[in-house]
Amino acid sequence: MKRLHLRSGGADLGRLKPCLRISPPQPRRRKHQWPRNRARGPTPQNHQTEKKGRAPKGISAIPWPPFTAQRFGLIQEELQEKPFHLLISTVFLNKTKGSVAKPILSRFLELYPTPEILSNASQEEVEELIRPLGLQRTRAERLVKMGKVWLANPPVADQGTVKYNYPPRNTRPFPIDGREPHGVVQKQQWEIGHIPGVGAYALDSWRIFCRDRLRGVEAGPGQDEAEEEWKRVVPNDKELRAYCRWRWAQEGQRWEEEGDGWGRAGASDGEGAESEKIMVET
Repeated sequence: MKRLHLRSGGADLGRLKPCLRISPPQPRRRKHQWPRNRARGPTPQNHQTEKKGRAPKGISAIPWPPFTAQRFGLIQEELQEKPFHLLISTVFLNKTKGSVAKPILSRFLELYPTPEILSNASQEEVEELIRPLGLQRTRAERLVKMGKVWLANPPVADQGTVKYNYPPRNTRPFPIDGREPHGVVQKQQWEIGHIPGVGAYALDSWRIFCRDRLRGVEAGPGQDEAEEEWKRVVPNDKELRAYCRWRWAQEGQRWEEEGDGWGRAGASDGEGAESEKIMVET
């Protein structure tokens, strides 16, 4: 192989050695990259609403039973004569599917049926039991504290604690004919307001199913309907709201709301199948 000897003016540039030609690196193509000239199809904002048989978010999926039925189908109805158990159930049902919560709740109430037993329970054992629900550490701590506070200071009629922003200030009362609006009066004292973990969902459940029994108020002919506590509640929870609307419909008070196409047609004429006793996510 010949070598070239170059000169530039009076300077000797030396001999040039042959070398390999190196190509510049090629840019790497991303996998699964959309071409720029191809338009994407529309993406649904809420894919759950397109699933067949799935109620839209915020709409109760429980079908309304006949107006002649004795129960709507909520777990709280089964526990309304056991106030402590009902309060415990709200911890399990809040933001949890009833199909997941109910069997664990039943087992929990078998192991810890009274405030005395629950107050002495091991938090680690409670966590292990309710682990399938998620948030087991927070819920276990709350449940044990509930037992201790209930045991030391049980609810007393017409004595309680004010809960901040309950009911929420933006609550709109139900449009009941011939009745003054209720459900937005704040700064009231509630008998379970001092118990840890009691929020709007627990308070609404308590007022609807337990408060009248604690106060000795009985519903029926000849009773002042203004004293019935469930008529003063305007829940934001979709299942409790559906229950109250069903109770009002039994008394001839009906109105339209978003999502009324789900499970209403049969009940509107007093016909319909009994719903399963489940709670869905809130």
